Amino acid sequence: MVTASASGRSRDRALLPPPFPSPLPAARAAAAAPARPGSGSCVAAAAALLLAGLCALCYGNSLRGEFVHDDVWAIVNNPDVRAAAPWAGVFANDFWGKAMAENTSHKSYRPLCVLTFNYLTASNNQNFLYTARPFLKRAALVISYVILVLYFRFWIMGGSMPMFSEQDNPASFSPYLLTSMGYCILFVHGLKKLCAWLNRWGATALSLSALLLLLLFSWKTVKQNEIWLSRESLFSSGVQTLPHNAKVHYNYANFLKDQGRNSEAIYHYKTALKLYPRHASALNNLGTLTKDLVEAKEYYRRALQLNPQHNRALFNLGNLLKSQGKKEEAVFLLRDSIKYGPEFADAYSSLASLLAEQEQFKEAQEVYHAGIENCPESSDLHNNYGVFLVDSGAPERAVSHYQQAIWLSPNHYVAMVNLGRLYRSLGQNKQAEAWYKRALKVSRKAEILSPLGALYYNTGRYEEALQVYREAAALQPSNKEIRLALAQVLAMMGQTKEAEKMTNHIVTEEAKCLECYRLLSAIYSKQEHYSKALEAIDKALQLKPKDPKVISELFFTKGNQLREQNLLDKAFESYKVAVELNPDQAQAWMNMGGIKHIKGDYINARSYYEKALQLVPNSKLLKENLAKLDRLEKRLQEVQEKDQT
Repeated sequence: MVTASASGRSRDRALLPPPFPSPLPAARAAAAAPARPGSGSCVAAAAALLLAGLCALCYGNSLRGEFVHDDVWAIVNNPDVRAAAPWAGVFANDFWGKAMAENTSHKSYRPLCVLTFNYLTASNNQNFLYTARPFLKRAALVISYVILVLYFRFWIMGGSMPMFSEQDNPASFSPYLLTSMGYCILFVHGLKKLCAWLNRWGATALSLSALLLLLLFSWKTVKQNEIWLSRESLFSSGVQTLPHNAKVHYNYANFLKDQGRNSEAIYHYKTALKLYPRHASALNNLGTLTKDLVEAKEYYRRALQLNPQHNRALFNLGNLLKSQGKKEEAVFLLRDSIKYGPEFADAYSSLASLLAEQEQFKEAQEVYHAGIENCPESSDLHNNYGVFLVDSGAPERAVSHYQQAIWLSPNHYVAMVNLGRLYRSLGQNKQAEAWYKRALKVSRKAEILSPLGALYYNTGRYEEALQVYREAAALQPSNKEIRLALAQVLAMMGQTKEAEKMTNHIVTEEAKCLECYRLLSAIYSKQEHYSKALEAIDKALQLKPKDPKVISELFFTKGNQLREQNLLDKAFESYKVAVELNPDQAQAWMNMGGIKHIKGDYINARSYYEKALQLVPNSKLLKENLAKLDRLEKRLQEVQEKDQT
């Protein structure tokens, strides 16, 4: 056995580290307790679960809320969250689906967050290994990483900073560098230091106080979440909390405008302008709400003075001038609207429509093509281009654009109705009916029911037409056209009393209803009240319609009523006026021939029959009348020959 000398022990003691201060009781207990394998990771996992659970409790009541404010643009209207969105777009665009390189982008780059709304993603649960490194090597690695991230950030932003106004993003104009997150970190760090300095009871009291404070703030968060449940609660709360902030008044006014509460919206737009007179968008939106065109024009011009590149003010002013017949100036403004807002689909549609009105069809088509190229996600643009193609005589090409509009927006019932009308015009009634019914699944509106009722009526399905028109009339009881169509169906089904009552009621509301008098004439004729029918037609003629074909139809109907009363000479004169106004009125020529036929004027009768036959060469009735005329003339000739002998 080797024994140490006193001097050796003294040397051994000199090599020991200096003694530590006596640990706190909790620390001593921790030191005495044996360490368990994996206990540190379990504590970390438990802390993470606790934190996640507390967050879920704090924000769980927000799950039943609507998409509000930026959620609408980041989720609902963001093309990158759709199933057909390419992955490249997700990584090249900002959080709102706008290209990062554009100067109008907010430069908020969160592609993985965007992906969670559309794609099922899961982590591979990899454990990242951390190893100790010398300080200088680790610092160099961190600096290199930061430089790479900053380089990537500036590259993805296209080398430009986001263009914010102070009203849009006041935080970016704030002179303070330390954010609320920094205060939270300082609070936790300070709490940890205080607990280390205090004794056991002091640390416990401080921890309980901090926990109570945390619970109070958590409860405040739970209550605050109720504000975010709907757009109205969010914006109205903003107005109450920050009554002197122009932005919250502007946002609340936008909501009110969307809800059709225009007077309230105008008040809040004006309040926003009092607080921030240079708010161009508030001026523009005021212009859209005012009924005074002069005042609206002034609002748009003031908005453009503040921001000459405000594409929506350019668009609205262009449309206003278009309605006033100032088409050249309107074209100029709409082109500028597209120039400063190339992704504003409505501007393309409005400009193309204006060019088509001026019969500049080639230019209009070019505008539509440019719009579809720059706004491929706009369902309205495809729908409007389809309407343009139908009007241009290319219905087959229009089909694909209507279908594209529906693919982009599955609830686009306007495109469905237009597609139904197109198939109806092509004689494909089954396809037309299917599209009308599909549109009704989206929304049971009168403007969808009406063309379906017309299809049923024109194909002889009167019971179904009656049911559809009754529903449409219930939805829009003040709509004259729908009630008139319903009365027409009733008359066709023999329910003339109800049809007469309904039509007369429309006449009391609108005395100059030409179609009402025509329908009344048909109803009275069906009731064999020919004098009343004739009186109704005379009232229609007194309205002096401008279309020669309409006047021709009225004189033709008048001739029919006179003929029913056996007033053949007057009937002939009415038919004569009808063919003078519209020489293609075959039935009038035939009826004139019939009157001459009855009166024994076979030469003129044949002349009128032959004119009618030129217009409708396959008419069996005309051929039969001509055959009768041939037999009569032959019989007359035989009688004359007998008399001569």
